[in-house]
Formats: sequence, structure tokens, C-alpha cells
Amino acid sequence: MDNDIERQKKLEADAVRDGLLRYAKSYEYHLATDSKPVRDLLGHCLKPLADVIRAEQHKLKTSQGQKLEKYVIPLASVHAEPAALITLGIMFNAISRSEFKEGAAPGLTSVVFEVGERCRIERSNDCEQKREIDLVQELLVRNRSRNAGRRAEEAAQNHDDPEYWKANRLSFHLGRKLIDLAVLAVQLEGAPVFELKTSREGGPPRGASAAARSLKQSTKTTVSLTDTACDWIAEHQPALESLMSPVYRPMIVPPQPMSLAGGGYLVRRLPLLKREPSKRTQRLLKKTDLTPVLSAVNAMQETAFRINDAILRDLREGWDAKGPFFKLEKHQNKGAKQVIVSGLALAEQFREHPRIYYPHQVDHRGRAYPVPQLVNPQSDAIGRSPLEFADGKPLGERGPHWLAVHLANCFGKNKVSFDERVNWVRENEPDILAFAAHPLHGHRFWKEAKKPWLVRAACKEWKGYREQGPDFRSQRSIRLSAISSTRSTKGIRYFVCITRSPSARRSRKC
Repeated sequence: MDNDIERQKKLEADAVRDGLLRYAKSYEYHLATDSKPVRDLLGHCLKPLADVIRAEQHKLKTSQGQKLEKYVIPLASVHAEPAALITLGIMFNAISRSEFKEGAAPGLTSVVFEVGERCRIERSNDCEQKREIDLVQELLVRNRSRNAGRRAEEAAQNHDDPEYWKANRLSFHLGRKLIDLAVLAVQLEGAPVFELKTSREGGPPRGASAAARSLKQSTKTTVSLTDTACDWIAEHQPALESLMSPVYRPMIVPPQPMSLAGGGYLVRRLPLLKREPSKRTQRLLKKTDLTPVLSAVNAMQETAFRINDAILRDLREGWDAKGPFFKLEKHQNKGAKQVIVSGLALAEQFREHPRIYYPHQVDHRGRAYPVPQLVNPQSDAIGRSPLEFADGKPLGERGPHWLAVHLANCFGKNKVSFDERVNWVRENEPDILAFAAHPLHGHRFWKEAKKPWLVRAACKEWKGYREQGPDFRSQRSIRLSAISSTRSTKGIRYFVCITRSPSARRSRKC
């Protein structure tokens, strides 16, 4: 266990550094093989962005007497290459996830915060590893007055204080600057890779009254890939794996218990809330007993999973064969390839670990989410399919009934009674067993099943049950106690209650 803890700390501490190393090796290799498209993407993404970040950092030293923008000192506190990799990785991932799941580009605000917050955590991690930029020395260059040293130390200390960072919204200021730099500097074959688009929302309908028409429309800014970048990615997807690895990954040891002060990762503690709460919400949370909420979140975090080798192998073979094994809607094609390839790469990285865990956070509505993306219990069907519980349980007498219900649900039979679902499984059992034995042989389930990869995994479980009987130890059909237990549902409902506005609390039962 001690060795696993040390390995986990290293995984957390070196996540961004490992990404840079993979980039460097990939770039060096492709230079040697003279693969121009790959050189274009890697060479024209990371290095130019790192260069403009360094130029912005230099302004701190050359702006004596000038008032600094709020992003300047936070930007000066992170190394240029890691900041560039974080920015590119989060932008690529956020765009692809949103376009794959929602069919639309993500809102700029959420991406801005994620970039800035991840850079703050990287700075904290650098301090833990004794490799941080000396902000005191950076600030002393600007000021040679009698009190320069004291002022520099105060300013540097403030910018390493999480509360100061939150109070001054520095994650937003830093993230917005880095994204603006990426939009400006990152190009591919002379064309921009990223673009920002602003649209109006919530306007009055046609025929509305004059008073309604006078209401202001809200605007929304999104961040997306340009057509040039999308076309390149469609043809050269593997070149992006070093840039697109998830920022947060599963853990190989149980997460630190979550509290209002944070938890989750061993080195990089995460806050309980996904987004910074309002001052009013902070006051409510500090004077409220959060035991039910924390108990629910920690129960989810402590649930161990693992990667199913057989399912992952089928996913990889199906993807490499470019067969009809991934039911993608037309609007999903823009981000789907990146999501699938990156998810497969992540699953490959953790297939050797017998137990993996997912730190969780809660949003303002009380919904709990696993922090690592792409392959997690709440991912899309493709991302969930290779994942199973690390601790199986014999099906027993009643287990086959619920396994059959689950299998029928994955196929799309979730609108009929439980008995009808079980009967459907019995009637289609020959096909189910054939699909479990030879899934990539053009079986009809690929076209007929609503979620064919989840059907594939469930059919494999059903085959095991039919071969071994009630003693078959299932990794999928057991109920996830962390999600279905009373303490979880009550805890999350309790959280929503205490964070509602007073009027909302009066109008709804908690």
C-alpha cells in the first residue's frame, strides 16, 4: 500500500511534466521521420503559446511604476511550458467533450475557470516539489524602493494564498488571458486553431409586446476549433494524444476524505464545490452540518473500479478496424474522434491497476460528479463500457433477474415492465451469447442496440452467468451502494436545501 501511495503522489505531481515529456519525445520522433503534418500541429501549438506566455511574463519585469492587470502576477507564477500545455489540453478536451455530448461548443466561462484553476494547482504543486518560480525575485525587479523587499514578499505570499486567489477571482483573470493568448498565437498552416464566438440568447419571441422587446438579451461566448483545425484532427488524430491527455486522472489509492476544506487527490487537494460559491453560500456552508453530504460524496469516492481487459481490447480492435461499431450522430463527429481516442489511451494507462478510484465534487445543484473525465461511471456509453467494479459479488438467486433488466435497458427496452425485459433477454439469449463470444463479427446488435458497447459488456456478464450459474461473480450487476444508498440521496438533497435562496427553501420541501 505504501508503494501505491508513493506511485499515486508521483502520478499527481508529474502529470503535466509527463505530458511535456510525451510531447517532446513525439515531436523529436516526428522531426526525425519528417512527418510534416505532425510537426505542424505539435510545433505550431505548444511552442508558440509558451513563447507568448513568456513575453507576457516579461512585462512584470519591464513595467516599473505601472499598474498591473490582475492576471499578470498569477501568470508570472507558473512556468510557461506547463501553462501552455494545461491551456491547450483543457481547451481541446472541453471543446471535444461538449461537441460530442451536447453537439455545441462549450461556454467560455467554464473553460476559463478550469484553465486558471488548474494553473493555480500547478503552482501549488511546484511549491510542494520545490521547483516554483520565485515570485519575490520577480517582483523585486520592478521596485527598488526602501520597502521593496517587504512589499514583494507580501505580494508573493498573497498570490499563493487560496483564499486571496478566490476573493480576487484570479482563476478567471488568468484563465481568460491564457485563452486569449491561445486564440491569438496558436496557428496551423497559417490559420488559427481556436476561435471565440459571441451570440445573443433569450430574446423576446416574435409578436411580443413593446415592453417585452425592450428587455435586454443576454450574450454567450463559446470557444471552438476552427474548420481548419477540425479537418486536420480528423486526418491526424494520433498526433494529439500527448496534448489531449486528461488533466485529472483516476487514482490508484482511495482518495482523501472530502471536507469543506477539500480532499480527493493526495498532493492536489480539490475543493468540495466544482465552482467557487458565492459569499452568501460560503457563510451558509460554514455554519451548517455537512455530515450527510460529505458522507455521500466520500462513499462514492471510496468505491473501487477496474478496467475490463476484454472490453477494452474489443474497443481498440473495433476502433482500429474503422468498422460500424461506434454509433456516432452527424453533429458529434467534430469532437467524437478525439474523445474516443483519448478515452482509449486513458483506459490503457490504468488497465494494469486492480483498483482505481474517482475523486468527486458537487455542483451548486447538489449533483455529484467524478472529477476525471472520459472514462468514469458517469461517462457516455463508450467511456463506461470498459469500466467495472473491482469488488464483484455472486449473483445468487435474484441477481440474474436484475442483470437481465440491465441488459435490456442497455439495448433500449427500458420503457416496458421488468418482467417484459427479462422475457426479452430469454427470447434473445442465443444472440446474446453469440454476441458475447464473437462481438466484432458484424452482429445485428451493433445496429439495433441503443448502446451497443454497454450491451457488449452486459452480454459478457450474461454469458458468465449461464456458464457458472448463480455462483458467477459479477462485476457489473451489483448496485453501487454509494449512489443508491439512503445516505447518498438524502445527503445530496440536504445540500441542495441549504444552498437554496431563502424564498426557494420556503417554497420547496427539503
